[in-house]
Amino acid sequence: MMCWPVVAVAGFCLIGGWTASARAENRLEIDEKATVLDNWTVGFNKAHSSYLATATYGDDTTVWIGMDADDGEVYFGLTNPNWDSIQDGKRYSMKIASVGGGRWQGQFNGISRNQEKGVISGGLKEAFVRDLIRSPGIAVSLGSRVIAKLNLDGSPAAFAAVLACQSKQSSAATPKAGSSARRGGSSGTGFFVSSQGHVLTNSHVVESCQGITIEQAGQQSVSGTVVARDKANDLAVVKTSQRPSAVTALRLDLRVGESIAVYGFPLASKLATSGNFTVGYVSALAGLNDDTSKVQISAPIQPGNSGGPVLDHYGNAVAVIVSTATSAIMASAAGVAPQNINFAIKAVIAKNFLDASGIKADGEMQTRQVYEFADLAERAKLGTVKILCE
Repeated sequence: MMCWPVVAVAGFCLIGGWTASARAENRLEIDEKATVLDNWTVGFNKAHSSYLATATYGDDTTVWIGMDADDGEVYFGLTNPNWDSIQDGKRYSMKIASVGGGRWQGQFNGISRNQEKGVISGGLKEAFVRDLIRSPGIAVSLGSRVIAKLNLDGSPAAFAAVLACQSKQSSAATPKAGSSARRGGSSGTGFFVSSQGHVLTNSHVVESCQGITIEQAGQQSVSGTVVARDKANDLAVVKTSQRPSAVTALRLDLRVGESIAVYGFPLASKLATSGNFTVGYVSALAGLNDDTSKVQISAPIQPGNSGGPVLDHYGNAVAVIVSTATSAIMASAAGVAPQNINFAIKAVIAKNFLDASGIKADGEMQTRQVYEFADLAERAKLGTVKILCE
């Protein structure tokens, strides 16, 4: 047993560490995505039956925080395509310094992963990881050289999602291998932003698709092709041959307290196949950790709503649904269990993405007729589609 000395943070000790023969780098892979929280992706690794959260930073460093589903063992890894000097299988003494004053050191294993090199250590105490990710930022040193400086914003919620997945209590948990929202694939939502058949959705809805089918009530199913993606902002455009009967315009301004509605296809294998309509309010003009690219809304959403429109009372889209902070996640992260905390990407971000991709959003802005919710639902149905990913 190996214990890491702790300076300035009392009571934490890391235990263990893998040998090179354990092929630990295979743990650093998400096979099935569960949810996206800010810039963190949470998912499931089939080979080792583990849940993990990962985020990539501007210097190309990727952080990996994982937990085995069976025994709850926690592991922590860092990879970067520029770390050429790290040798696969070699043991390294690493130091982590927190901006808040904490200091940790211990042994990591050198690994090779695709075109990246990195380090990983396992058998860690959950309490240590919790304390580490609560730091506003860390500096990671290999010997006397600092190899990464990382802002850990969003990591507490991401690790809480891992814990929720591991305990199978979070609605964001990844299904077991072989199961999905529909046999052989997954589903999401999108909406027409051009009369030429361009459908706006989330990048994570289509990123692993071998084939895409677009379904809309009263219309024949058509195939779709991804023509643009923005992974950083989690946006994508799917081109179809369908000429929509309604194109949703993007409205770039909104206010806290505005009433909004969400239309989409949540829990596709369980709820109504014709679509689902919910209402709420704009709760805040920023997302987790004051992320100004997103808004917070109170309208209830579920898996499958991703990529759907957030509509104002004129029928314009003011945002694109992206994620939900479930009660289980927030309770684990903050000790409280608020409800209906959901997030969407602002329409101005979507408009910039479309412009940069050379796609003209030609929906006509509506500002005259205020729709009753029943009429708004009918209008939303004409411009919103289910995206089936094979």
